[in-house]
Amino acid sequence: MEDIGSSITVTTITTTLAFLLGLMSTVPAIFWLCLYASLTIMIDFIYQITFFVAILVLDERRLQAQRISGRMCCLTRSISSPGDEEIQASARVNPIKITNNHFADRAMKWYAEQLMRPIVKAMVLLIFVGAFGYCTYRASLLTQKLEVLELFPEGSFVTSAMENLYANQDRNFPVEIIFRGVNQSSPIIQKEMKDFISDIVELPAFGQEPPICWVRDFEIMKDAALFETISDLPHGQQVQYALSIPAIQEAYGDDIVVDKEGNIGASRCIVLAKNSVL
Repeated sequence: MEDIGSSITVTTITTTLAFLLGLMSTVPAIFWLCLYASLTIMIDFIYQITFFVAILVLDERRLQAQRISGRMCCLTRSISSPGDEEIQASARVNPIKITNNHFADRAMKWYAEQLMRPIVKAMVLLIFVGAFGYCTYRASLLTQKLEVLELFPEGSFVTSAMENLYANQDRNFPVEIIFRGVNQSSPIIQKEMKDFISDIVELPAFGQEPPICWVRDFEIMKDAALFETISDLPHGQQVQYALSIPAIQEAYGDDIVVDKEGNIGASRCIVLAKNSVL
């Protein structure tokens, strides 16, 4: 801290100020990025000059006491290398001297001495434990979404146009539900298909029944007099007969893929989503 503390402080301040200048941008995405970066750099700086430095001091004391790192923190090791004794003797004879030539060095030395006080170390530990718990809780509340309007500057004509569009025009967007790989002639499968569509419709993003859905509408058609004559035929032949009627073919022909026997290989139902999902 005495050697490079002042340099770290200056670079942190300048970097934070550079990001704070980005808050002048009228683009919301850039504004929030710069706000996030400036706060993060400052918080990291405070962490480095308090908690991290304290951990380094504890590790240095472990090294000086010749204790083994890891789980065996209470075991010590003997000096086995022939050069270790000379190195330690040289360090005792010629200790590294740190001179305080200017105010910044003296200030950082005073800060380092204050940081090593027992009550200060306890406060640092408590503050960071509390901050970690608070940040963990707040992180659990975060949500994520893509807001297209955040990509345009404030006051942009594009932003105002899109806001007016959302406010004054209720648009629905078609979403296709594709069924394949199952026996769609089976009444059980058809019931599961209808239940699945009903579950989709109940979601807030949809909220309305599909305007056209063959698996639902064909069930209703079976009660009509038109189908009374073919009610005893297999389902595939019933589908072929229904699609032979021009009106039904025009409405449902693109939603059903059938083979020569009338078996349905794939089908779809289109549900309408509100513009709030985009």
